[in-house]
Amino acid sequence: MNNEKYSELKKIRQELVNEINALELKVNLLTEKLTGIDLAIKIIGEPFVPNSFIGRKGKEAVKSVVLRLLLSNKDDGLSAALVIDKAKEEGIALNKQTVSSLLSRLTSDRVISRQGNHYFPNSGKQ
Repeated sequence: MNNEKYSELKKIRQELVNEINALELKVNLLTEKLTGIDLAIKIIGEPFVPNSFIGRKGKEAVKSVVLRLLLSNKDDGLSAALVIDKAKEEGIALNKQTVSSLLSRLTSDRVISRQGNHYFPNSGKQ
């Protein structure tokens, strides 16, 4: 492959990576917004779980559960263990490895913040 073609492909690849990053940011912002709306609806009454937050087995997706619980406990934050315990109180079984991995990814994506072993939604205590 000559240098000109390689440079063009490299440029196209970078444009695609930039587009993916921009879309991921939009998804995170919209997810945060939906979770906030869900919290507001919970305060008012019946919880709302959009179809995009429904997992493959017809249950609320793990990410949605974790974000909802973090928003509900934004002042004190939650550790991974507390997320699992609070979900269990709601009759939702979460895997520790899955929750820990998700919390790590959400922290990297700057959707949530970590202080010690507690996590906080970025719209709350930091």
